[in-house]
Amino acid sequence: MGDMMPTITDLATANDDFTILAGLVLLNDANNPGSTLLETLSDPLANVGLYAPTDNAFLDLAVSFGYVGDLSDDTAIASFIYNELSTIGDPDALLEAILTGHLEATPPALSIGDPVTDSDMQTPDATVIAITPADNGTIFVLDAVLLPTEVSLNDTPAGPTVGDDLLVGTSFADHIDLLDGRDSFMGREGDDSISGNLGNDRIDGGEGNDTIFLGSGNDHGWGGAGDDSVYGGTGADQVNGNSGDDVLSGGKGGDTLRGGKGEDVILGGSQSDEIYGGAQSDEVYGGTGHDLIYGEEGKDTLNGGSGNDLIYGGIMDDFIFGDHGDDTAYGGDGQDHLYGGKSDDRLYGDDGKDTLEGGAGDDVLFGGSDNDALYGGAQGDRLGGGGGDDLINGGLGGDRMTGNTGADIFEFRGTFNHDIISDFGNGDDKILLGAELGIWDIERILLYQTTEVDGNTVIDLKGWGSITLEGVLPSELTADDFIVELPIEPLA
Repeated sequence: MGDMMPTITDLATANDDFTILAGLVLLNDANNPGSTLLETLSDPLANVGLYAPTDNAFLDLAVSFGYVGDLSDDTAIASFIYNELSTIGDPDALLEAILTGHLEATPPALSIGDPVTDSDMQTPDATVIAITPADNGTIFVLDAVLLPTEVSLNDTPAGPTVGDDLLVGTSFADHIDLLDGRDSFMGREGDDSISGNLGNDRIDGGEGNDTIFLGSGNDHGWGGAGDDSVYGGTGADQVNGNSGDDVLSGGKGGDTLRGGKGEDVILGGSQSDEIYGGAQSDEVYGGTGHDLIYGEEGKDTLNGGSGNDLIYGGIMDDFIFGDHGDDTAYGGDGQDHLYGGKSDDRLYGDDGKDTLEGGAGDDVLFGGSDNDALYGGAQGDRLGGGGGDDLINGGLGGDRMTGNTGADIFEFRGTFNHDIISDFGNGDDKILLGAELGIWDIERILLYQTTEVDGNTVIDLKGWGSITLEGVLPSELTADDFIVELPIEPLA
């Protein structure tokens, strides 16, 4: 037929006896596999679609109607169209409807193969589902078969089969249960609800605020435009939000989830997932499993959940929480806040003025290229400031701290155990002693509580802990190397 194949409505309009349309139908038989019938009724007021996955599917339409007769010539098929389809109403009205592209009255529900009587003509608000088996699939016509109209699909149709189905929705709120098989559904306008069930399904919600359940199998789901909810199910699913503020859940299985545009909420699920936040500010929770998480653009909140996760913040100011497991997190651009959580974590601030907190566990923190703040946490941590003027606090535990370049401040407050500073003096570094340590006179500390051990300086702050400065002799230290917060005197 070439690229200029006319629509069914064009063919029906060409003459009154349907011979051109009948001729087109005859081209789509088992003896001519090169032709297909995949055209759409062209009524601008209707939401209709004809999808035939096999060449002879349209001929099978007659058999599904229960038609008994010879369909080997144009006249016979024209008779079928008139005599069988016209039983749903006056033949002249049917012809006029096809010629004008709009039918004002249709059956409330029509499944091909069911008897059709005049009593089916009670309401113009209809759900029309046409289904017929074909050689290697199933033909589905949602809304109409040569009967364009304004219709709605308000109930789960009996249409989908246990085979591999192809369905297209309407502009209304569709409720679709795809059953078994490798099914494909393309939604349109309207707030749709689609369930994939068994098989490896492909579901696109289209426009509207849709809810998609992918079911079992390795499925692909797209929310489309609108604020959608897409739930992965039990297989290794591809879950996509597209545009809008979406809610995505991987469920069971190793899933890939992509938020797309909009401010999305993404839940990874029970196994190792790959998650991409998308273009705006997203909330991501990896769930259980060893997850790979990319915040991408926007001010994202990223939580690895349990498992050993790898997290990249991306662009802008992100909050990253490793949570349980031995996590690795990179802040990326922007002023990020990284918190390791409960195990042995590795945190990298990258660009921007970042805040890194190790939490519990033996953590590794590296600030990056700007002025960062690093807080080690409860165990023995390794902290590196990187470029810039950094604030470094080891917290509890025996920590090893390196300022790298810049004028860094090494902060000690409360009980801090036995800490080591590996490069004190590279730049204008300072040691900050908090008010809770109760130090009034730093000169006394330098005179009586500072000793040399193996070429290093050890500052003993008695019950609070000790500070070792590698490669620095006590004689090289002065009061100018310290910032001392004076204790707060109690009120009389």
